[in-house]
Amino acid sequence: MRPLSELHVSSQTTYVISTDMAVSSADFTAFFQDELWSGIRQLSTREQEIIILKDLENRSFQECAEILNMSVEAAKSLRFRAREKLTKILSIGGGNE
Repeated sequence: MRPLSELHVSSQTTYVISTDMAVSSADFTAFFQDELWSGIRQLSTREQEIIILKDLENRSFQECAEILNMSVEAAKSLRFRAREKLTKILSIGGGNE
C-alpha cells in the first residue's frame, strides 16, 4: 500500500482506504479473493462443493444435483444454507460462532 500523497493518475483504479492509505485495484481484488477462499475453507465439505460448483463454475442446479448425488431441491437448499453461512463468516471476519 502507498501513502495517499504518492498516488499517480493511471489507467488502474485506486481505492482510498483511509485518508493516508490507498490500495490498487489488483491489491484490492487479491485481498478479497483471499478472504473469500478463507471463508469457503471454513464451510463443510458439502457446502464447499455446492459453492464451487454453482457460484464459481456456474453450473446449473441440475448439474450440481447430479454431481453431488442429490435432488435439485436439496442442491438449492444446500446452496442457500452455504451462502448464508459464508456471508456470516465473511461479515464477522471468519468467526466460528
